[in-house]
Amino acid sequence: MDLDKYTRMPPHDCLRCGHRLDAVSTIEDKFSAPSPGDVTVCINCGLPMIFDDKFKLRRPTQAELDELEFNADYHDTVRAIADLRRQD
Repeated sequence: MDLDKYTRMPPHDCLRCGHRLDAVSTIEDKFSAPSPGDVTVCINCGLPMIFDDKFKLRRPTQAELDELEFNADYHDTVRAIADLRRQD
């Protein structure tokens, strides 16, 4: 996860912990800005959230959570965030 490559976004508060989110990064080698339906994870608490068609964050549906269960990129992101939190 390269935190030097990020896109600023309108500030949102995490839907679980209230942490102010104002940028997104990617775990992929090639960076791209998020699109509707993409998943982001709170850097503070690890809550997965989904970008809607107005670039706002919402909680994932149960079906989306079920899909994330088998998504290696999601689990890599959660592990990377946990590693970052341990360094603080």
